[in-house]
Amino acid sequence: MGPGLSKERKEELDAEYERNLRDDQQNEERNRLDQIRKIMKERQAEFEDGMKKKENDLLSEAEKNLELIQDALGDLEDLKVQNQQKLENWKSNFDERGKQMKQELREEGDREIEKRQNDLKNYMEKLEKLQEELNEKRGALLKSMEEQNEFKEKLQKEHEEFTVNSVKDHQERLSKGKYELFNFQKSAKEDMKKLQEKEQAKQSEMMDEKKKQSAYQLSTNFQMLEAIKRDEKNVDFKSECDSIRMFYNRFKRSYGNDEQAIRKMICEMERNEKLKNKPQINDTLAVFGKFCDKAESVYQKLPKKYQYLAETFKTIKSQKSKIEVEMVEIQNSIKKFKKAQKESTILVDFQIKAQFENLQKLVNDLDDVILKFNIESSNQLLEVLDKTMEESSRIALQRIENGSENESGSQAAINN
Repeated sequence: MGPGLSKERKEELDAEYERNLRDDQQNEERNRLDQIRKIMKERQAEFEDGMKKKENDLLSEAEKNLELIQDALGDLEDLKVQNQQKLENWKSNFDERGKQMKQELREEGDREIEKRQNDLKNYMEKLEKLQEELNEKRGALLKSMEEQNEFKEKLQKEHEEFTVNSVKDHQERLSKGKYELFNFQKSAKEDMKKLQEKEQAKQSEMMDEKKKQSAYQLSTNFQMLEAIKRDEKNVDFKSECDSIRMFYNRFKRSYGNDEQAIRKMICEMERNEKLKNKPQINDTLAVFGKFCDKAESVYQKLPKKYQYLAETFKTIKSQKSKIEVEMVEIQNSIKKFKKAQKESTILVDFQIKAQFENLQKLVNDLDDVILKFNIESSNQLLEVLDKTMEESSRIALQRIENGSENESGSQAAINN
């Protein structure tokens, strides 16, 4: 800034420069936050659309599995009716066959008895003709009659045994058929129960998945809000650090003017000339004091995340007193030289050169310290969004794989 400007004009230009710089920084940060919120809204919409599509796919798949189970139940009921009809037909045929066999045996026995009776009748006619032989052969006839009675009883007994065995065999077959039917119905009920339990487990799994999805969504939203808060805190602290650098730049501009003036003034002192270049050290001290006050104000409310800057603030506080001492010493040296010129004496010891060198070194050291206040912008919200999208893709892929396995398991259970 040219030497022709007044102190008030310099302060107005510095203040205007400071306001413009702060406005530009705030506009830049607001635009960046708006872009971040827009990206978050777009990604949130994409995520919700993807989850809605996956949910519709799962519901469609559940309806298909339910239709398969209902078809299997219908086939099972038809098979049950067919087996019942087969059992009734078999039972009816077996009863009819038993009756027929019993009737045939009865008719065969009657024919045999009738034949025996006819033979006996013929024999009795012969006995009438052979009366005489009857007495002689009476014992033989009686014996023959007894044998015939025994044979008749034996034949009747065999017929009764055959009938009993046939009925018993029929009952055993009927009982076996009922037992097989009972086992078939029991097996069918167990298969049905397994299918129902599997479907209930799948429905429960789907409900658990929805609960996990809701919990994950809440957690993601919470993480996004926390990331936004951290980004906003970063913006606030970055703005504070930018203000520190801005105050320091104001100090450096004022110090730069003094530095040039002091160099020229030292040359004038060495030639014992009247001092034409007068540094504005009081103004520079005032600007430097504002810089240090700003740094101390930020240090008093330093966030935990930036505690690593604590030593930097302490260094500024330590350098403050040293720089102020050197500036005051330079002012005293200037006063001493002016006094010597006024008294027409010559100063041989120019301490101002060493004081100026010390001041330069202190300011250069402070330049390195100020670089640490160049805070990078936070991208935690974008990191959370990227992590969320990656996790969502992984969950969706796993859900698709699990759905394919469940469909294969249901089809296998129906086939068995």
